Order: sequence, then C-alpha cells, then structure tokens
Amino acid sequence: MYCPKCGKELAEGSFSCFECGEVLNEQTDVRSIEMEKQEVFNKSINEISPNRANNISEFSGFRSNYNNVSTKKKSNHLGLLLIMIFLFLVGGFGIFILAGGLNIITGMGAKKTIMVYMVGSDLESKHGAASLDIAEMLNSNYDMDNVNVLLYTGGAKSWQTPQISSEDNGLFLVTKDGIEKLESFERSKMGLSSSLTRFLNYAYSHYRAESYGLVFWDHGGGPIYGYGLDEFSKTDMLTISEITTAIRDSSFADTKFEFIGFDACLMSSIEVANEMSKYAKYMISSEESEPGFGWDYTFLNTITASSKGEDIGKSIIDSFESYYKQILFNGITISLVDLSKVSKVEKEMNILFSKLDTNLSKDFYYISRTRSSSKEFGKTSKGSYDLVDLYDFADKLPKEYNTEKESLKNAINDLVLYTKSDMTGAYGITSYFPYTSKDKINKSLLVYSTFGFASNYLQFIKNYSKKLTGNTIDNWDVKNITPSSSKDGLLEVELPSNIIQGYSKITYRIFEKSRSGNYIPRFQGSDIVVKDNKVTTTVARKGITATDKQGNIIYLMAFEADRGNDYTKYLIPGNIEEKDESDPLKVKTIPVFVHFVVSDKYPNGKIEGVTLTEPDVDVASKTIIDITKLKEVQFMGTVEYKIFDASGNYLSKWEPVTGGKIEMIEENLSDILIEFKDLDIAKEYYGVFEIQDSQGNSYSTKPVKINK
Repeated sequence: MYCPKCGKELAEGSFSCFECGEVLNEQTDVRSIEMEKQEVFNKSINEISPNRANNISEFSGFRSNYNNVSTKKKSNHLGLLLIMIFLFLVGGFGIFILAGGLNIITGMGAKKTIMVYMVGSDLESKHGAASLDIAEMLNSNYDMDNVNVLLYTGGAKSWQTPQISSEDNGLFLVTKDGIEKLESFERSKMGLSSSLTRFLNYAYSHYRAESYGLVFWDHGGGPIYGYGLDEFSKTDMLTISEITTAIRDSSFADTKFEFIGFDACLMSSIEVANEMSKYAKYMISSEESEPGFGWDYTFLNTITASSKGEDIGKSIIDSFESYYKQILFNGITISLVDLSKVSKVEKEMNILFSKLDTNLSKDFYYISRTRSSSKEFGKTSKGSYDLVDLYDFADKLPKEYNTEKESLKNAINDLVLYTKSDMTGAYGITSYFPYTSKDKINKSLLVYSTFGFASNYLQFIKNYSKKLTGNTIDNWDVKNITPSSSKDGLLEVELPSNIIQGYSKITYRIFEKSRSGNYIPRFQGSDIVVKDNKVTTTVARKGITATDKQGNIIYLMAFEADRGNDYTKYLIPGNIEEKDESDPLKVKTIPVFVHFVVSDKYPNGKIEGVTLTEPDVDVASKTIIDITKLKEVQFMGTVEYKIFDASGNYLSKWEPVTGGKIEMIEENLSDILIEFKDLDIAKEYYGVFEIQDSQGNSYSTKPVKINK
C-alpha cells in the first residue's frame, strides 16, 4: 500500500500517511474498524494509560478476539452510524467522512498538542541540555488527559536519554511512564524544511486537538541566520523562510498555532514575528542569547484545557524568570508578542524610518549615535548579530522625531504583551539594524530583502549601510591628544567640539607595562561621564585578581560585556581542557570567557558561568558551561602584546609577544576567589581612550601613565 501523494510505502490498513500527512481515501473494512475500536475500549477499561494518544499505524496490525462482526458489508450506512455512535461514546476521536469512505484521526480527547522540534546539537551531545529539559517535562506532572507533548529529535551526535538514538530522527510522545517512541525515520538534516513538515504532518494526523503549540529547541541566530545547529550539517540551519515554508507545506497551512516559541537565542525580532504571524497567534522568544539551561519546562503543569496562547506564554515567561532568579543568573530577556499586532508595528516603522531616510544626510551623526547607544543583542568576540531593541532605539531619537517615534513605541507596547528582563534597554522586540559587523552587511541585506517586510525600513537600512561603509566622513586625529591622570584616580581627556558632537561611542582601556617594555591588557570599560568637552572616568578598583586556595594572587584581564538595571557583567579570558573526540588519550585546550557579575546583591562579584570564546558557526552561544563540572580553569595573568608602535601610537591590532613571562593559576573555579581591587601599586599602568565615529571607525588617544 502506497501514499497517493508522496509515494511512501505504508502498512496495510493505514488511514493516513505519516510522511506527508495525506488522509487516505480508500474504502475501509468495517470489520477491522470494529476490531480496532474494541481493542481501544479494552485498553481503556483496563486503565492502560487512558491519556496516551495512540499511533494510528499501530491500529493496522491489531489482533483481537472480537468475532461477532459479519465479514460482509451488509449496510455501509448502518455500519458508519454505529461506528460514529461508538466513537462518540468512547471519546477522543475525530471523524472525517470523505468521498472515498471513513477516515479516523486519533487524539484520545486531548485539548492541546504541543510539538517540540528538538535539534540536539552540541547542547545535548556535550552538555545533556535536551535530556535535562525532557526530564523537566516528565517531572512536571502536567495534565496528560488534556495535553499531548510530542518531540521530534535529531541533530546530535549522541544523546543522554537512552531511548533517543543519534542514528535516526525520532518521534516521541511524553507519557507518565517516560517518553514513548512512536516513529523512527531515516536520519535527515534538521535544517531541511521537509524534516519539520514531516513532524507537523504526523502530529496533525495522529494527535488532532482543539489547539496547538510549536516550540523550536536549540541554538538561534536571529532573523538573518535562522535557527538550529545540526551537528551532522553545521552549515545548514533552518532559515526563517524555511520555517514558514515547512508550515505552509504541512497540514497546518490553514490552522493557526496558538503559539510558536523559540527556546533559542536572539529570536525575538520583529522580522521573525512577521513571518510567524502568518501561522500563529502568539510568539515567545528571547532578544538576547539564552542561558544554556533554556526554558524551565515545569510551565507545562500550568496548562489547563481552557488555557489560551497568551496564558501559556505568560507561564513560560514566569517560570523562566523564576528559575534564573533562583540560581542568581543575570542578563535574561524573554517576551510574549501578539502576532496580530505586527502589521501596526510595520506601518509605524515605515513612517518613522521614511522620515529618517529623508533626513539621513543631515542627521547621520545623530542616527549613528542613537544606534550605537541603543541596546544591542548578540555581541560576540567576532562581532555582532546587529540586533537592536526597536523601542530603545526609537526612544533615544531626538525630539524632532517625537510624533513618529511615540507612535512606534505605542505600537510596540501593543505588540509586546508581556516581557521580563533585568537588562537596561530591553523592551521585548529587536530589529536587524546594521552597524557593528560591517563585513556581513551585504549578505545580511540580501537575506533581509527576502522577508518582504517594511519596505521603507529596508530602504533606510540599505541607504544607511551605504553611508556606514562608504568613504570616511570624519578623519579625526586624536593620536596626539594625551589624557590626564590625577592622584585621586581620575582619568580624563578633553576632545574637540566636532568629536564631542559626532562621536557614537567612547570607551577606555587600562594596560600594565611589563618589564620587557610590552603591555598587558588589564581592563576595558564604558563607565564614563561626558560634560562639556571633557570625558572622565575613574581607575579606582579597576584591578581584578584571582586568589587560589594556597593564597597565590595574580591580576587578570577583564572586559566589560554588559550593563543591566542593577548589575555589570565582565568577561575574563581563560582556558579549559576537554577530551579530544578523535583520541580519548589527548586533551584539547579551549579558550573561554568566565562571566563575572557585580550586582546590587553581589557587590564583590560572583562567577556566573563560562562560555566559549570563539563559536565557529553563525549562531549565538547558548551554552553556559556548567561550572560545577569543570575540574580546572586556567587563568592567564600575564599575556604580553605589542600595543603601541615606536612613536607611542596605539595599534588597532595587537601583536602577541612570544617568549614573555607567563603567570597562570590553574584551579577549580570553586576554589578561586575573584574580586576587584585597586591597581597594583608596584606596577606601571597606562590609560587610553577610544572614540568611535558615526561609521564605527575607531580612534585612540595617546597613552597616559596612570598616577596611583
């Protein structure tokens, strides 16, 4: 027996195709239906998982002792009537009478079906993150009578859940007894739209419900790069258009999901929301890179038969926030958006950015400074995803744009129904706005052009990008400007008026001079005050140290990564060791950043986690390595660079110096005390200000010796 739509070979007696979801029109044997009904009835009266929906392909091979049905089809009409009455009494089936006969869709009475498309990736193979979330689902005690939870797995080289294999794509039902494997498919790329379509069709055909939710679990790369990092095909991610193609080609083309959720990084963008609005009522997602543990799936126990997408979204957000507050993690964002409001935001974006485009030549400085100072998400050591909070950008525009920006802000407030974040400037929705990663703009704009979204905004970012990457507008010369350093710890520089008016960003760095005449970077920050033409900061407590359990102390390097409402996060470079997959006897040294957070609750600072320094793919690093499992972390106290040329001019690309003295502490993180102190009075330090112009070009002052 073969599916007439896709040609897939099926078991005899199947009522639908598990590959493409086609409901079959062949005349059905009434006797076999009666046998199947009796088997279901027997199971239910024996109290065998009455809440568990059954795979339709299981029904095709039932054995039964039910022998009281005539083998002749005496009266199709009478048989159909009896079947319909029985099924309504037993409950849990949807019945569809088509021209070719009778077709049955299972569902066992569940009101909701939630589908989790789980691309395991390195999150599972290295950290077991997917298995942890599956365990949360199993332990959440949710209402299995009213909620089906289906998993579609793939994309990881190994799984820590024994029932899941890396050799196939598996389809599972979450039950009170564990996860039940419903189907096994030949392994295919999770980045193919057809893989997602297969999952959706199966769920629609076999677990019909009153409403549906769809969750995407894995890494995310925002609207430009998409979602999902299959370890077997790292370059093939599901783009946003491929996600909508998969839904369009599935049985859900005309059935809107109650919600679509992204348990992944950087997916709460207006562009993603626009695409999802075609197929869902609500979207739940994060503006920023998610912590490695992702969502807290105990939210499932809050879902009732009457829960709407808005209710479920709020539960997801509340459990997410509660979990990370409990483990004292800073830097979270998660939002619920009403997708019916996207078109209003699109309209207001077109109005505002049309005006900005008209004034681009006149206001380029102000636009760039606003863009630079607005909350940006997905910054990495390699650059940025160039995602900026849309509300924060509009809010910071000059008063000339008050009418247009207030209209956009109001539309965003209507769009974002519920959001939780401890980050300054995070209002729930981002947009792609090129600025930081100039080398990726052309490729990104090509992708953006395929969205068919906000044509005036698209034209604006195209024109803005031309000026951003075009001939240098400013050619500032600050290399001969020397800052001042006072004994009370102030570091200050006076800049020309045109620079004060035109800069987009100002930061500063502190270097330690080594005995060999080279330099060691110690601190980078943005805590400055600009008044008149003077830029001022303080060097007090800008030395960060590590002390091991033997009392050995070394000074470290620290770079400011983020500022929130009540915290500042710093990245400290280090190394960890990991077994080499190709040779278990070897170990690999992997560069990492240790996240160190100073907050109102922890004024002396707290180690929050560890992330990889150099992700090798176009997705944000969702992984926060579990620091309790790290045996040792190497902190490099002394790494020397050539940072200034012979004339004392700052080099934009530091040259590492080999053969210099290396200071290192190698210790379990739990045995290391990290804290901020004043700079070492016995060492010689220099300070430099870096000024960024409206095109993102950087200029550095002369270094000044810091008085202590």
